[in-house]
Amino acid sequence: MKLENCQVSEVNVFCPKPDENVYLVWWKPDPAEEASGSLFQFNVMLDYDTEDFYVSTSGKVTKFEAAAYDYDAAKSGLESLTKSMSTSLNVSDDVSGKIAFFIQALLSDEADDLEESDVDYRWLDYPNQFHSMNNDLGKPEKRIHIRVKSNTFGDPVSCGVSDDGLEFSKEDLGLAFAISRFEQSD
Repeated sequence: MKLENCQVSEVNVFCPKPDENVYLVWWKPDPAEEASGSLFQFNVMLDYDTEDFYVSTSGKVTKFEAAAYDYDAAKSGLESLTKSMSTSLNVSDDVSGKIAFFIQALLSDEADDLEESDVDYRWLDYPNQFHSMNNDLGKPEKRIHIRVKSNTFGDPVSCGVSDDGLEFSKEDLGLAFAISRFEQSD
């Protein structure tokens, strides 16, 4: 099935090892090629026509249906990832819940929720701008790093939905980097 009016996002959540060159990880189109620390990857899609939310991870797509455009579908979809995220990243359910909360706030551009998220983030024009962001934050260690590619502020795109994945072009997506203020072990 192909949907034409969508917000799409590719999300990578990474727990770098001490002294790991995070910049090299984020530079790769697929961070798994370079990461030594734990990595959790997933794609999400919001169908603007129905407000239904789709989550794709580990070769499986799950649809979360919206009820009267209430935005609960996106919240439920992201919260559904907390247990597998906790396991993959070796973090607590509380930490993965904070990550899901931040991602929902970022994708919905909810200023109050972003402020409450306990995560520093920037929408960037180029991946190499991550280096200055990391330096500005004092090169924090033991923090969770998040890279999101999304058309949140762009035009809607088409997205193919199958049982095992979401297919969309990643060429014109915006790029956000984030670093948690909380540690991986919190």
